[in-house]
Amino acid sequence: MKVYDNLDDYLSCEIRFSDDGRMAWLGQTHLISKLQKKFGEQVKSLRTYKTTGTPNLHMIRNQDPDLALNRGLHKEYRSGVGMLLYLVKYSRPDIANCVRELSTVLDGATDMAWKELLRAIKYVLDTKDRGLRICPTEGRDLPWILILFCDSDYAGDPNTRRSDSGYILFVKGVPVA
Repeated sequence: MKVYDNLDDYLSCEIRFSDDGRMAWLGQTHLISKLQKKFGEQVKSLRTYKTTGTPNLHMIRNQDPDLALNRGLHKEYRSGVGMLLYLVKYSRPDIANCVRELSTVLDGATDMAWKELLRAIKYVLDTKDRGLRICPTEGRDLPWILILFCDSDYAGDPNTRRSDSGYILFVKGVPVA
């Protein structure tokens, strides 16, 4: 891979460097614009939220076909979750847990799941200036310092009773995984 001085887009992520080139910001403003076009009218009347999803809410798979979303709304639901997943992957790890919950019911979403999706989209649209800041805290001549944080709950998934876990790995103060 070659990196040129004028790198400003990588895998559909906007990249902005500081003047001295030591810090960078990753964001996906074009994808957030697509979310705005697709769901803007539906979330316009929602209030501003401080969190991505409803705290302590666990999505439960729908077993009743009468409660499932209609075919058109279900397609919109899957599309919205997919767009949010792409945001999580590259520039918005802050919405990861909510999107994980939304994706557990992709095959049988209900009105409650639809409302949670709209809430998550509203949060993303209200915080569209956020992204991933890459700012190494250690000098180039110092050894690579790895810091790993992980956490899990015990049998937190109400459907399978499996534990949910997550981790974040920092290399020289920059989150890489």
